[in-house]
Amino acid sequence: MASLNRLSVFNARVDSLLQGIGEDEISSADRDLAIRHAVSEYNRSLPKKEALKFLGDGGSYYLVYGKAVDVDEAALDAGIDLASTGADSKLGIKFTLDYSMEIYQVNLWLQRTGASVDGTLAVVLYTISDDLPDQVIATSSTVDIDGVEGAPLGRYDKVVFPFSTKYKLPAGDYAAVLLSSAYTFEDGVTEVILGVDQTDVNNTVFTYDGSDWSEYGTDSAGIIEVIAGIPGWSLESGAIQSVEYPAANIVADETPQLLENEEYELFKTETGDYLHLITVSPPSTEYIRLVYTRPYEWVEATDPLVDLPQTHFEAVCNLSAGIACEWLAAKYGQSVVSSIAADSVDRRTKSDQYLTLSNRFRKTYRALAGLPEKASGPGPGMAIVDIDYGAGFRSDYLFHGRSTR
Repeated sequence: MASLNRLSVFNARVDSLLQGIGEDEISSADRDLAIRHAVSEYNRSLPKKEALKFLGDGGSYYLVYGKAVDVDEAALDAGIDLASTGADSKLGIKFTLDYSMEIYQVNLWLQRTGASVDGTLAVVLYTISDDLPDQVIATSSTVDIDGVEGAPLGRYDKVVFPFSTKYKLPAGDYAAVLLSSAYTFEDGVTEVILGVDQTDVNNTVFTYDGSDWSEYGTDSAGIIEVIAGIPGWSLESGAIQSVEYPAANIVADETPQLLENEEYELFKTETGDYLHLITVSPPSTEYIRLVYTRPYEWVEATDPLVDLPQTHFEAVCNLSAGIACEWLAAKYGQSVVSSIAADSVDRRTKSDQYLTLSNRFRKTYRALAGLPEKASGPGPGMAIVDIDYGAGFRSDYLFHGRSTR
């Protein structure tokens, strides 16, 4: 089971493994960097497996990473002024997540009046209670109102509000709230305006008057994009392991029904990456269970947190020590000092000695992590496999179904 350990804990163990090798040889910062490299290498060899269960929606495409919410900006036909005090001092837009996801950023369509407008903008995520914003969840990075990344002058455009930390939210309703700091609203002179659609829409916009939230007086649909992904998914290294449909009810002791590899795929589009179920379209009464790989987390902080299985703590520390020794071997491999005066018993250079230590640490790492003693090389030139192709017309064979193949 994974657990969170401080980088300082890893560093203390690596220091004990590198006994006698002081900071004059390899600095504390380089030791930290060696641990980062080790965690990255470990993630490639033994990535974490995650399972996500969610309801079908009658379709065949399910978002893995991308625009979880995407209100078409072409519908923008009105704007709401963001005030600096009192009514409209905060403007919120309601959005819905269909299943558990991590929020990466929120995009709003804004414009400003005034070539120079002081202050900054941010987006704050709120829970929804009684159909109104309730509790603060997270705050985005700020942007300067009149900066390059801020609200454009005299025209609407997308303004990006990224979150420095990914926030995992369950399925449900939330509010993305636009607020300002050090901004003074003056009608027609210095304004930030939120783009909305006010033509035959359901109201999704909230306003704050300094003490209470309420629905905006004119029915308005906020123009918004929410970039999100399933928990832990990595665009660089995420991979689907299996898809179960319909998902087995463990309590009822049901047998898992795994789809064949040719029955699903990871499909990339301009709006994101999707799980594409090629042969089925699950209704909203049935669950899908997706199993995928993801990296273990590295949570940035003054003393970062590393999410790794506790049983592999020693393995990663040995790998870190091995990487540090590799760097020392490279350092001393550049030495041009003559070795004629070296001890007559051991004429090996420091570079050789550190490479030997590195190999020992790496061997220990592979043993503790349960990996083969040597990394696998190229595969065989020939292999015998069961070529079990499905039908090319999006359904199974009539007399040769997958259960009999």
